[in-house]
Amino acid sequence: MLADIRADFKDIRRDIRTSIFGETTKKINLNPFDFLGYHLYSEQEDWLKFAFTRSQHLRPQDPEAKALFGARDYGKTAVITIYGSATQLEIDPKYTSIIFTRERTRGKAIMETLGRGLKKAGFKLKKCNTKEIRTIDNDTKEPSIFSTTPFSQDWRGMHVNTIIIEDIVIMQDRLSPTNREKTKKFYEECFNIAKNIIIIGQPVHKEDLYAMLKELNIPTKISYYGSIPELDKDLDLLRSQGMSEHDLQKNYFGELIPDGLTPFANIPVMAINFTSSTWAVIDPAFKGSDKIGIAIGVLKENGILYAEVFELEGDFYDLRNEITSLLRQKKVVRLWIEANDNGGAMRDMENWDTGITIFGYRSTKNKIDMIKSRVGKWANNLILQSNEYVNCVLDWNDQSKHDDGIDALGNLTNFITGNQENIKVIE
Repeated sequence: MLADIRADFKDIRRDIRTSIFGETTKKINLNPFDFLGYHLYSEQEDWLKFAFTRSQHLRPQDPEAKALFGARDYGKTAVITIYGSATQLEIDPKYTSIIFTRERTRGKAIMETLGRGLKKAGFKLKKCNTKEIRTIDNDTKEPSIFSTTPFSQDWRGMHVNTIIIEDIVIMQDRLSPTNREKTKKFYEECFNIAKNIIIIGQPVHKEDLYAMLKELNIPTKISYYGSIPELDKDLDLLRSQGMSEHDLQKNYFGELIPDGLTPFANIPVMAINFTSSTWAVIDPAFKGSDKIGIAIGVLKENGILYAEVFELEGDFYDLRNEITSLLRQKKVVRLWIEANDNGGAMRDMENWDTGITIFGYRSTKNKIDMIKSRVGKWANNLILQSNEYVNCVLDWNDQSKHDDGIDALGNLTNFITGNQENIKVIE
């Protein structure tokens, strides 16, 4: 049985080698069990063929991107990024590639594992560290394997055979439209330096990079829960251990469901006349896809927070007059504005001659968790002003395209009650 498995896998590697480089007499001796510590399942063997075999109708100069989406714990990184890279180096000692990870620590871990495996398999390496690996036969100017992050500068100007984009869509892409667009732009830039692009990951938002790949009809291999029964987790056990249904569906089935379906839909809405002084929070935006979130409110003696929320389109500085007029109209006397550690927009706004006491702040808590906890805590003691923006609160869920207005509202509930937990105030 073991001999049959090894023989079958040699045939698979021979097919990959032949489809890319033509017939060769080079023998392939890389054993997945010795390299990874386990034999590959047939589904994982299919991943390798899919990822590293170019479509037959393409010319050598034509670019090709492929995506692989699979359940957590299926070994996508180990099989494709680590072992797959090793097979390509054995097929062609002059093979070059870049492995992109969102966090450098993850890239280092991948390179450490890959380097150990290559040495164990008998590869002769000229250089081997957590940044780059170069075989003794590689006389090109590029490393054999180079590890970096999407938004660093060290890969600019390089030209390699293959790019592996390893799980770069993360929580920031779920939270921010600007980050989602930044990730998509990075993907498009990859075609300037490689003809073969392999994307591995799991979706986090209905408008993230992976959703764009689907719209572009990029060849995709799907291996979600049930594809490799031997590796499937006990889902009921995971639920009992506290995993939310949202995370379970995303991690094992690739399904994006809101954590809570419009949790604030029942907050009452009425016409409010702000006759006394109010406080406000501004979440500014600067020429991006985000909106300017503004929340204005007053806490009455009856314990009810009366608030109005706005989501303005445009650049914060371009809308200076409109914002100043709005704050005066709503009788704002104290304001918090999201800013960097140097004060940023807060310092600029101090020169607007508003007569308002202004503070800067930075939230140190996950935005979605913050919105749920802060707005959720006030849901039964909150009344919203009826205006054209009120639905940004009533219709919000964790997959909403914009969360700028409700984010400002969540921070307002903190400041208006004197609670500055998970907040860094800049004065």
